[in-house]
Amino acid sequence: MTASCFAPETSTLDVDRIGGKVLSSCLLYQGSVTPGEINSAISRLSSLKTTSWIPCPFKVGIINQPPNINPVARSVCALTNHTGLETIISGINLKYDSLYARRAFLHWFHGEGMEKDEFACAREEMAALEKDYMYENYQSPCYQYRGEDGEDSDSGEFTE
Repeated sequence: MTASCFAPETSTLDVDRIGGKVLSSCLLYQGSVTPGEINSAISRLSSLKTTSWIPCPFKVGIINQPPNINPVARSVCALTNHTGLETIISGINLKYDSLYARRAFLHWFHGEGMEKDEFACAREEMAALEKDYMYENYQSPCYQYRGEDGEDSDSGEFTE
């Protein structure tokens, strides 16, 4: 049951769940589930890649009452933060840039009191978020971060 939460076919977003890493995950169990069963199920998730700087990326909640919507004895719901979200954030940024270049819908936001500088600030924050996900996603042995001079550095581009 727990492993199915991390299967690519159960994801509501079309992201690369196999190539990326899990940053954090909240698992909410409902029904006749014991903490020992949950710990053993999580320990069997050996194929799941996690980040090195988060020792335990799982937050677990247990509701002892069985689900009343479905006629099952137990269920689990997972909310996971994954580096595969980089592609979603990148797509949002591209759409934002396209709409902002045409000044589409800006009159609605100006009418509500937003100023022009707030749009640029929002775009910078989204770019920083995209870069954070990209940086964490490519921190693996098969990727290297190369600067303009070809040396490993903090500024440059990701190469395979």
